[in-house]
Amino acid sequence: FGMSSALDTLCGQSHGAKQYHMLGTHLQTAILILSIVSIPISILLAFTQQILLAVGQDAEISPEAGIYCKWLVPSLFSYALLQCETRFLQAQNIVMPTMVSTGFCTLLHLFTCWILVFRSELGFR
Repeated sequence: FGMSSALDTLCGQSHGAKQYHMLGTHLQTAILILSIVSIPISILLAFTQQILLAVGQDAEISPEAGIYCKWLVPSLFSYALLQCETRFLQAQNIVMPTMVSTGFCTLLHLFTCWILVFRSELGFR
């Protein structure tokens, strides 16, 4: 999300100017804007299969891509929130929460990938 990069500048300036109340204002505004922007993107992701077929992509792979993109929709909103909070904390030189949560998510991701690849019966072979 390139849109969240505006928080680097806005929060950095607010923190440097000791206008700490503006940090929260910038964070809340960015979360609201990115949440609103995520809605039309989610709609596009929900119709990926039809879009791919309409532009002439392979009829065999388009349904698989459509299923994958539908599963991306929840992550879109959480990733928007993560990016805003990460930039909010970085502007204040607070990096430990991001480091710990990233480490935890990496371990969780490894376990989840193992389950999905070797133990699930999703039918993609």
